Amino acid sequence: MKIYKKDITETLFSTLFIAGGFIVGSSIMRSIINGELTFRDDNLFVFIIAFVVAVIFQVRKVLKRQDKVNN
Repeated sequence: MKIYKKDITETLFSTLFIAGGFIVGSSIMRSIINGELTFRDDNLFVFIIAFVVAVIFQVRKVLKRQDKVNN
């Protein structure tokens, strides 16, 4: 089994997005517990953007794999 550089970078990026999501998510949870969360909170927008980008990234990866299987 060959390990491709592309696979390593994809895995690294998705891991970074997930880790960033956990970090931002935990700070959001802390603000909710403290009752300080407003919808103008910057962390909320950062979390949503990171989550959307991570989802798009994972979907593209799965679609590419399906393409390889089908061809």
